[in-house]
Parts: sequence; structure tokens; C-alpha cells
Amino acid sequence: MDTNTAAPTSAKKWLRTEARTVRPFRYSEDLLKNAGIRLYPEDDFVSEDVFNKDDFDLARLAPQIRLDFNPNGIKEQLGLEQEHVRLIVSLEDKALKKTLVVRNMTIDECVANEIIDIPPAISRRLSWVGVTKVLISLVLANDRAADLGEATRAGNWLARKEISIAKPRDAATFPIEIVPGEWFKSRGLPTETTYFVEILSDDLNQPCEQLPEMVRVYVNEAVNQVLARAEDSPAGRALVRSIYCDTAATILSHGFGNLEDGGELLEEGILAVVVKRLAEATDLESSAIARMAREAGSGAGKLRALLQTESGLTKALASISLRG
Repeated sequence: MDTNTAAPTSAKKWLRTEARTVRPFRYSEDLLKNAGIRLYPEDDFVSEDVFNKDDFDLARLAPQIRLDFNPNGIKEQLGLEQEHVRLIVSLEDKALKKTLVVRNMTIDECVANEIIDIPPAISRRLSWVGVTKVLISLVLANDRAADLGEATRAGNWLARKEISIAKPRDAATFPIEIVPGEWFKSRGLPTETTYFVEILSDDLNQPCEQLPEMVRVYVNEAVNQVLARAEDSPAGRALVRSIYCDTAATILSHGFGNLEDGGELLEEGILAVVVKRLAEATDLESSAIARMAREAGSGAGKLRALLQTESGLTKALASISLRG
């Protein structure tokens, strides 16, 4: 892994690419794009990928999913009859590291129930803090023999809509851009570089909304292709968490390294939020974490150790060894 904490000096900007889904078989990007969620009966449905909600009234919480898709598109876009496809709705609580399946439906059931209620027995099992993800997926119903480039295993997803629900201060993320090996080479790095973290500002004591303008993570497209084929595997999850650990450690080290002595952290800013999460996950005082971030050498190593705990990296790596 390589990190760089200086903004590019060349007048020519880096090659900017869109993060994209890569599947080893046919899938649809459009079938579920209009699916949405609302949290209270009086609200409008929201279909954006990120749904910012500043406050939750847990007593009134009554989430509903609106599917809003054309079942005829299954044949047109996927080449499958409707009986070979099922729709699965699940909720992922990032804070509790828990995923709950809400519904597993036939397409006929989807047509008859365009709006799906999330039962209180399920919604009350979630914390609704941090980030909660709604995953709506069309999957292959059964194993089948098929030509190359077609899904063959039950559960392979063929279309997916993901909506992240978060408080605004928790919704800021650093962009991940997929680039070819030549992109790394053009910047004096090996073409086999796995990922590269670039810090574009010395002052990271800023609101979370500014994070995408200050931090960029570039991932080798060869790695992305492997992740796309095994995104939910133990190895895939471990790699994603490893990238997160290195990026967050770089943000803290760089941010605190450029913070004036005695300077106060911006309330709910980038540095304050990351420190708070680490403190809650590790039972350490925020002041101790800040001190590690300021220290060179051993401090950076300690930060990564804390982030491994907060992200669940150890469990993810253990899961790989158990399956090996």
C-alpha cells in the first residue's frame, strides 16, 4: 500500500474514473434503480443511494420499501423467466455488524406487494446509529446449467439497489476510484500497486462534508474485478476493511500532524468523528487516541491496531483461515 500526503503539482489532473460494478455474468443496473424507502408513514419515499436522516423517532419508526420495478424487464434485460428469479430485501446494521433478511419473495409476490412493510420485530433489532444499509436484490432462485457469462448458482445477484441511511455527520465517505495499473505507473508507482491513498489538503480539521474533496483512494482495477466476483467472501471483506484501516490511519496521522499545538477539534468534524468512533470501539480516552495520532512511527502503528479493532479486521482475517 502506498500513501501520499501532498497535492499533485502537475497542471494535469489525475485520470478520474467512475466506480463501477463488474459482474462475471449478465446483470442489470436499471431494474431496481427506482426502488426506495421511507421511515414514517407520512414521509415520501426516497430512492437516492444515500439517505441522510438527522434524527430518528424510534417509537414511530415504521419503515417501508417501495419496489417500483417492471417485472417484464427480467426477461428483457436478464434473459430469464420470472420463476427463475427471487427478490430479497435485507437490512445491514454497520454499528452492530448485523444483517437481517426482511423478505424473500417470488416475482409474483412482488407484483402483488409493491410496498413492503418492515416488521417492528425486525426494525427494533437494529440500532439505527451510524449507517444502516437497505439491500434490495434480484437473485437467481436455483442452481442451473448455463452458458459462459450467465449466472449459474442460486443466490447470485442479478440486480441490486443499495440505500445507505445515516445521520449527516456519519455519511461522509472518501471516494474510491477504480484505475488501471498504468495509472499508478504514471505516478511513479508499480503497476501492481493494490491501492493508493492521496491526501489533498493539509488541514483535515474540517466538516465531514469536505472529506471527499480532501481524500482520494485509488484501487487497482484488477483487484476490483476480484472483489466483484467475491465481494461477500471473507477475503473480500478483509481487503475492504484493510483499505479502510490504512486510509483512516493516514487521515488521523496527517490531520493531527498538521494541527497546531493546542488546536481544538471541530465538533463533529472529520478528525473528531473518527476519534470518537475509535474511543467507543476500544474504550480508550479520546485524548490517548489523539496523542497516538500526533506521534510519528510507533503512534501510526498503534492507530492501525485500534482501527483493526473498530473495523472488525481481525474477525474477517480469522474467517479466512477457518475456511482455508
